[in-house]
Amino acid sequence: MSGIYVPIDYSDIKNVIPPGEDIIYSTLCIGFTLQSLGTKTKTYRWASHVLMTPNGVAYTFPDMTKRKAPPKQVYSSWDKFDTIVSKGKSSVGINARFVEFRLVREENYESKEKFKDRLKEFIAKFRPLLIKKKEQWLELNRDNPEIKKRSIKRAERSILWMKKAENKRLAKEAKKK
Repeated sequence: MSGIYVPIDYSDIKNVIPPGEDIIYSTLCIGFTLQSLGTKTKTYRWASHVLMTPNGVAYTFPDMTKRKAPPKQVYSSWDKFDTIVSKGKSSVGINARFVEFRLVREENYESKEKFKDRLKEFIAKFRPLLIKKKEQWLELNRDNPEIKKRSIKRAERSILWMKKAENKRLAKEAKKK
């Protein structure tokens, strides 16, 4: 099965995925988030097994309310994520409003060369999916009075930015051929 770079049962994160969802990608990531504490900001960095389905992403998130608490397991729909971006030649990230994940290599399952190839494939595979899911969300919620206009604008900006980045990637790819 392509898209499985660490075993699905590497952790018990699969338990938060809704029944009937197909797992299309399994990887390890480093997560980053910030917590404002008055005038100070605390940075959290953690390793997470990440599982992706056609409808969402399962991951762990630190419990920032209790010291040394185990991480929370979260399943978020794709529309909660803003962008999928390249962060140089050796890093790809999935960004949401308050969290960022960067793909990492599990040394027991993948070589450095295969990991570099996977980073390129990841963007080509998931950025179009994220654009599609954000557009569907926008279509459903554009006229919904319960959704804040700020959220609509944020989704529109995210789609425009990703489409521009995707067109740039496709042009670069076509140039290579």
